[in-house]
Amino acid sequence: MAHLFGDLLQKDDRFEMVDQIRMGLVCFRLKGNNAMNEELINSINKSGDIFLTPTKVKERFIIRFAVCARTTNEKDIHYSWNVIKKFADSVLAKWNS
Repeated sequence: MAHLFGDLLQKDDRFEMVDQIRMGLVCFRLKGNNAMNEELINSINKSGDIFLTPTKVKERFIIRFAVCARTTNEKDIHYSWNVIKKFADSVLAKWNS
């Protein structure tokens, strides 16, 4: 399922995958600055729709999407991806205005 999420992510040129997918963990970010990525994850997590975890590597803010339940299905992945896209649209509109 993590690879499905990775495929969806790579089809959207607003995002970049930061590392290879490992054990259900997809590390990604919006192409842009750290503040934009922090705003994205904070707005998603505040909504309560899904929960993502942050990290920093060499001062670069990274968002982590983890598929850790064996019952996760394609519908769950598409739901999560749609939530992320919706909040990305909002954050990018703000930053690009």
